[in-house]
Amino acid sequence: MRGRWTPRRTLAALTAVFAVGVALRALPLWQSPLPFNPDGLVHARNVHRTVRTGHFPLSIMATDDLGFGALLAVAQSVTGVRSVALAQPLIAVVGTVPALVAGALATRTSRHLGLAPDRARFAGLLATLLLAVEGIYLYRSMPVDEQTPGLSLLAIAVVSVVAALWSDDRRWFLVALPALLVVPPLHNLEGFVLGLTLLVLAGLAALPRTRSQVPASAALALAVGFWGYFAAYNIGLARLTTAQLTQTGRLTAAPGLLVAWLILCFTVVALVSRSRPRTQRVLLAAPFLTLFALLAVNAVSPVFPGTPTTTRGTLLPALPLLVPILVAVWAYPFLHRTTESNVAVVALAAGPLALIGFALSAALTPAYLDTAVRTHWFLHLPVLALAAVGCAVAVRSVAPDRRRVRTLAVCALVVAVAVSIPVAFAGLSLHPYKGVTTTGEFTASTFAHDHVEGPWTSDNHLVRITNYHSTNVSGTETPLYDWITNPDALPPSCPVVTKDSWVTVGAQFFPQPPATVASDRFRSLHHGSHRVYHGGSTQTLTVLKPRRVSRSQC
Repeated sequence: MRGRWTPRRTLAALTAVFAVGVALRALPLWQSPLPFNPDGLVHARNVHRTVRTGHFPLSIMATDDLGFGALLAVAQSVTGVRSVALAQPLIAVVGTVPALVAGALATRTSRHLGLAPDRARFAGLLATLLLAVEGIYLYRSMPVDEQTPGLSLLAIAVVSVVAALWSDDRRWFLVALPALLVVPPLHNLEGFVLGLTLLVLAGLAALPRTRSQVPASAALALAVGFWGYFAAYNIGLARLTTAQLTQTGRLTAAPGLLVAWLILCFTVVALVSRSRPRTQRVLLAAPFLTLFALLAVNAVSPVFPGTPTTTRGTLLPALPLLVPILVAVWAYPFLHRTTESNVAVVALAAGPLALIGFALSAALTPAYLDTAVRTHWFLHLPVLALAAVGCAVAVRSVAPDRRRVRTLAVCALVVAVAVSIPVAFAGLSLHPYKGVTTTGEFTASTFAHDHVEGPWTSDNHLVRITNYHSTNVSGTETPLYDWITNPDALPPSCPVVTKDSWVTVGAQFFPQPPATVASDRFRSLHHGSHRVYHGGSTQTLTVLKPRRVSRSQC
């Protein structure tokens, strides 16, 4: 490997890997030109009104919509392309940036460990490749959503703060400051995770073996200052304007429990820093193996009642991710040679793990399941970065002169993360939430919104995308859900927007599992109704108006 990864070759390889990551995240455009997730349509609606009027439509926005809305509004103003068409190509690039951050973290860590420059560049390239093609992470890093740019901004903020506090170069604060300022307007969850991570950093700055070069009080002041800014921004904007403060109740409902998990997490971190390598590996592997155990249990019975079980098509591709996790766990003890990299990796993992533990123990409701799932994506970057470093270290120490062994080890690691790529594009066959909105679905929802008088019903996906047209949506999913899930129920008494896929993959009723309808009942619904719209792109969509009013209500 020595002399192989020159700076020029590494740059060319990074460019190719980045292009692959962008291509994967742009792949939904092959199915539809619309954003990959219905929430992207809502953002496009807000941006359209912002550009047209010159100010944010705060009455229909959340306090943490402004950061992402500003990004899309600037992009639309500069390019002249409407955000509904521009958002997915833009997010394909933005969603691949975390892979570069992982590569930078792996390269810097490798250099701190004393690896040769070409091996350090190899570790950075491998980390970039792993995060760019990992399918589970891909599923989260290609939606047109606020969390997508936040995945990289949070990591940039933490790594820069660590570099500023644990080195002599305070200029790193100039890199950290923009990210710290942007995260609260971008997404509440990112802000919450970043706040917890900064508290972990303050604790690490006080430990003897990870003590910072600046007083621990400075790290604590930074964490408290960020929490103050985070709270002042959201609460202040909600009180001074008509913007809504959303999704905070689940995080503030049990503050004592959250503090307990943060204390537990910090205690484990302190214990790890003083333990032998074998004990360190056991302690670090425990939370990750627990999460995989919960995923397996959920395949048998829902851990959170009323939520979907883990399908075999999701579980089997996810299991190979144990390979990079175990490599990262094996490599962790080497980080004690470099305090800065050790602190960065530990903080990036400890903050999200504390919030995941809180979400899993607060209440078995869909809201807390959503919090746990959304938070776990922040773990992928530090784990895969450390796995790449571990691979580089192992190649040097275990098989320095055996090229075939080195090649097989690297290929096995890449395959273990890449095998899950199809999961990201599976749709309702594996996920309870359909990301792709076809032009046929969009047109059918537009027809229902514009031409149906009074309430109408459909599945969660079609009702959700009508938010693009108006905030006063007359569509509802309850009558359809009652009819599909109850074989004895009468058809809805209001117009129904139907899709042929309801008899195969099912209708979406997120967060409940998709529900299929028997083909004979589906045909009976059509035969007993007037067809007022018929269209579709990849599947047939119809708008049905009942011929007679039944006793069921819409």
